[in-house]
Amino acid sequence: MKHLATPRDRFVAKMIDWGIFVLPLLSLYYSYPGLIRVTPSIWVVAALSSIFTGLLILLFLQWMLIGLNGQSLGKVVMHIRIVDAESKKTGGFVQNLLLRTWVHALMVENFVYVLCDLLIIFRKERRCLHDYMAGTMVIKA
Repeated sequence: MKHLATPRDRFVAKMIDWGIFVLPLLSLYYSYPGLIRVTPSIWVVAALSSIFTGLLILLFLQWMLIGLNGQSLGKVVMHIRIVDAESKKTGGFVQNLLLRTWVHALMVENFVYVLCDLLIIFRKERRCLHDYMAGTMVIKA
């Protein structure tokens, strides 16, 4: 059996995933600090449309990687992957994407859920609440 991913590996992978989405937005904001206050011109609309389209493509790529391989770009870099907790095989779209990613995304507005989700990773099984909901675990690839 493969070893479980450490909380640190999972945290760094998540920071990489978030950074992939935040850096283009920050670069746009700091490149054009007055962008929000100016009257929209065709160039501003084109720049925003391009960035939005790029972010949608990136999001779709992340979802495809999670659904097919059990890895986001951050998990690829950290050499960890999502697997079914029982079979230790990649769960697929329903388990990895629908249950683990999308349902979790809907729940993150609840502070109690987020707190529990973060704290239980330090247990022996190193699984978050969203891992238990989807029947998954994260292992070293």
